[in-house]
Amino acid sequence: MSRSKTQIAEGLRRLRPPGFASPAGPDDYVAALDAATAAEFALIEASAEAMLPEANPTNALNLLPDYERVLGPDPYGRDLSAMTTAQRQAIAGARWTETPTMCAGYFVRLGAGLGVTLTIDEFPLSECGGFQCGGEIVPAPVHLQFVVHLPATIEWFGQSGVAESGEPISGSQANFMAAIIQREAPLHTTPVFYYS
Repeated sequence: MSRSKTQIAEGLRRLRPPGFASPAGPDDYVAALDAATAAEFALIEASAEAMLPEANPTNALNLLPDYERVLGPDPYGRDLSAMTTAQRQAIAGARWTETPTMCAGYFVRLGAGLGVTLTIDEFPLSECGGFQCGGEIVPAPVHLQFVVHLPATIEWFGQSGVAESGEPISGSQANFMAAIIQREAPLHTTPVFYYS
């Protein structure tokens, strides 16, 4: 937590050695020098504290263009369409922190973080001993597929008090989740897509 100008000036006063060269009165020239120095240090500390949320791209406003520059062009082309600041933050955050895993829940969480609701159906391999009477027999190659149910397009609407000046108030864009899933799915699996 940043300190106030008064706290910093008091700290500077306590650092000075005692004596006639450093008077302690509030009207002395050294106190005026401490006040001016304290004002600058207070500004520096407040600026540093304001930058703490910028350490995470999902919260970044001032550093969001820098995160996007470091990450480079989006491999799925999502950065070519008009997006709100919240959408840009979600994409930058996902690209900065996400690492793919071998489960379907990863793609569901990734989609939710990007504002896309999706469901995934998996097919467990039918094995002797684990198979129940009346259950559907799944042949060997099919158990490596998973079915992803996606909306064809994503619609979004700006919110008063959330959207920033110059952002589009509503829009629709192609769903990029299929490209993301195809690229990040484990190599031995085959995703199949159904659009609603």
